[in-house]
Amino acid sequence: MERQTNDSAPVVSQFQPVLGTTLEVRTVVDVGGSADAVEQRVLAEIDRLEAIFSIYVETSELSRWRSGDDVEPSEELATVLDAAERWFERSNGAYNPMIGVAMACWRAAAGAGVRPDAPVLRSIADTIASLPYAVRGGHVRREGDCRGIDLNAAAKGYIVDRALLAGRAEPSLVDLTVNLGGDLAHCGPGALLVGIEDPMQPYDNVPPLLHVEVRGRALATSGSARRGFRIGDEWIGHVLDPRTCEPVAHTRAVSVLAHDAMTADFVATIVGVLGPREGLVFADALGSVGACVIGEYGDLFRNDAWREQERTR
Repeated sequence: MERQTNDSAPVVSQFQPVLGTTLEVRTVVDVGGSADAVEQRVLAEIDRLEAIFSIYVETSELSRWRSGDDVEPSEELATVLDAAERWFERSNGAYNPMIGVAMACWRAAAGAGVRPDAPVLRSIADTIASLPYAVRGGHVRREGDCRGIDLNAAAKGYIVDRALLAGRAEPSLVDLTVNLGGDLAHCGPGALLVGIEDPMQPYDNVPPLLHVEVRGRALATSGSARRGFRIGDEWIGHVLDPRTCEPVAHTRAVSVLAHDAMTADFVATIVGVLGPREGLVFADALGSVGACVIGEYGDLFRNDAWREQERTR
């Protein structure tokens, strides 16, 4: 793991690789306090939760549970599975933790260089229209084949939230931001000015499309500019509509402001699937959740909760 730290205040440290991406921890502590102590709390919590949620490690709790092993899900895994079930129901299937089945189909298609047949996608959509598990009273009951469960985005947000909570336990902490590959959460009296990438120009040297202030909240972004499948000459974004298993074409990127990173992740996924207009209606119904959507042709849609946090640099 590589660590890079600057000497200015606040202390900003980068660690990589962490969950396959870059972790940035921005810390402000009292005089005499230790930013390193905060960082160690954050890293320890991420390491602990990676052992639960990683699907790239066969011995992780989620990997063993998905495969059908007789594993009683921990409180952490049950919490995320329960949240996934609730957002599946609340979004009428626009979010579906079984999307891993469809993703596997598209990955195989990319390897073969041929798009999946429409009847195959319809069959998968029918298969995943109900969940193969249920959570009741904090206990998870497996009711079918769970190998297609994909909790990547939701688990990442949950890990960010828990890492932030772990860092807050350091007595000298004043202000803290945990940014894990673009999913970030903040606590403290300060604020962050975060640039939102233009998905029509996804290059590092291009200025942000706009800026948003994050203060005591979380921000998540979902988009198709950098992740997806190439089949022949066609680039296909990785965001799939679970109701059809077809790629989403009407939305290039979604950013969501919420009270916690896991909620922001769920809502960003749902809004991206529903599309700009229906997605913003969904976000508005949640109360203080801000959403910014970049449409298929680069057109910009935001709800009032998002506009209130937009800032000029």
